[in-house]
Amino acid sequence: MRRIFRIWLAFAAVAAGPCRAGEPDTSGPRFETYIGADYDGRPASLTSSSVWSVFGPVNQPGFRLKLDGLADVYGNTNAAVFSSAFMAAGIKGAGDIMAGYQFNWGPGWIKLYAGAAYQVQTRMFWSVDEVTSDQDWGAASAIQSYWRLSDRVWACINASWMQPGNATSLFSRAAYEIYRGDEGLKISAGAEDSLSVNNADNFKEGKALNLYDNYVRGGALINLRYGVNDLTLSGGISRASGDADLRPYATISYGRQF
Repeated sequence: MRRIFRIWLAFAAVAAGPCRAGEPDTSGPRFETYIGADYDGRPASLTSSSVWSVFGPVNQPGFRLKLDGLADVYGNTNAAVFSSAFMAAGIKGAGDIMAGYQFNWGPGWIKLYAGAAYQVQTRMFWSVDEVTSDQDWGAASAIQSYWRLSDRVWACINASWMQPGNATSLFSRAAYEIYRGDEGLKISAGAEDSLSVNNADNFKEGKALNLYDNYVRGGALINLRYGVNDLTLSGGISRASGDADLRPYATISYGRQF
């Protein structure tokens, strides 16, 4: 069975990329950090993303440094990650460090990043009792955007590329603020979708034959923002090439400025 090679990175922004922008301010937080978790039946992931605004507040235009990380496990069979029958087919760790700049363009923010990435992946072939490991360095780049389409409607569109695995990802969210509290709490409801394309997960054979896997998902989200805190819950249906089944997924991400 062809293995699912999931790409969900904060820097590849497939399901929990930051979608936030603040009102311009001459003083304010310099750092922004997001942590996330994703469950998709056979695979599960933990992610992190941190941004440092070097010369001014994080909600102002300016130079940025960005550090991202991923830990991912995916299964050899249809058994769920947390079931007793689960057998890991692979464990992956990845990270990047990128420099970039944040622009304010009318009702939106655009962030451009470029830097270096590292990936290590271990695969377990239970039928032949063999374990292989692959490490790779390469370039990484990302574009993140946030748009205020109206007083209550916001959207974000993110795209990224990472040389290890030749992975390209597109991710978008759109939501409507259904509640605004007197104390500053804002609750939004909306939808998300994403697409990832990467070298086929057939170890060296996939790269040699120029084969590709793709991973598509779409679902609903609810977002809560209060001051410097940003919490998002989302879920829906996913589909991977080489897998005939549609699978439910669920994500949670929490971000904070400080």
